[in-house]
Amino acid sequence: MREAARAAWEPVGTYHHFAVPDAVALDLADSAAIDAVLKDLRPDGIVHTAAMARPDECAAEPQAAEVVNVEATAVLARSGVPMVYLSSDLVYGNLQGPLTEDRTPEPLGVYAQTKLGGEQRALEHGCCVARTALVYGWSVGPGRCAAEEWVQRLRDGRPVRAFTDQSRCVTYAGDLAAVLPRMLDQGLTGVYNVAGPELISRYDFGVLLAREFGAREDLVEPSSLQGFGFTDPRPSILDLPVQKLQAALTYDPLGPVQGLREMHLTEIHRS
Repeated sequence: MREAARAAWEPVGTYHHFAVPDAVALDLADSAAIDAVLKDLRPDGIVHTAAMARPDECAAEPQAAEVVNVEATAVLARSGVPMVYLSSDLVYGNLQGPLTEDRTPEPLGVYAQTKLGGEQRALEHGCCVARTALVYGWSVGPGRCAAEEWVQRLRDGRPVRAFTDQSRCVTYAGDLAAVLPRMLDQGLTGVYNVAGPELISRYDFGVLLAREFGAREDLVEPSSLQGFGFTDPRPSILDLPVQKLQAALTYDPLGPVQGLREMHLTEIHRS
């Protein structure tokens, strides 16, 4: 919302469980409520970031995931309001090599399948899809991303287990927040990868995080994705090139070293 305001929008957010300042309560499982909010606000554009986003919860409640991730997206998309829909690199599944936007997705689990379903509803109505990867930064509400949880654990002297065999193009939240309103401004449609510039394992990312935040690097313990016991399966390597987006607008995302530094500086400035 801050980045949208900087881009000369007058943003109004929505929330479900946890109230956010200057935001409107909305349950995405209630299509009538979505219609009512759209009728009341009459927005010029929508950046749709909300989701049932924890994969194992989606596997445990597939119908709820379908309602929130697919059906609610369809309601928003068919409103006719220009929309950017935030999706996930997990839709690519175990496809190998650079995952350009023209590759046919092969989602593995319920979460990825419902995110792809949301993409399809959005695209049917001429909207834009932004596929992102392992976003890190400070949360506004009570939820915490993996990087925040790791910072807290490491500061407490507790170990974190990090996969050596899962690599992602980790994305700094500030970069993602800044580019989504611009994608709306530019009237982009179709699918775009919106990710960080560097493919890095979760373990190596954890070591960089410990180093940046002054924690013991040996507390980052190498582990394997194989046999970890996830209910909803996760792919191993997801390499998202962003040349298509860079050809459409200026996008120069921070690598993990710079992004973690910015995350740390942001914390210092907030305290």
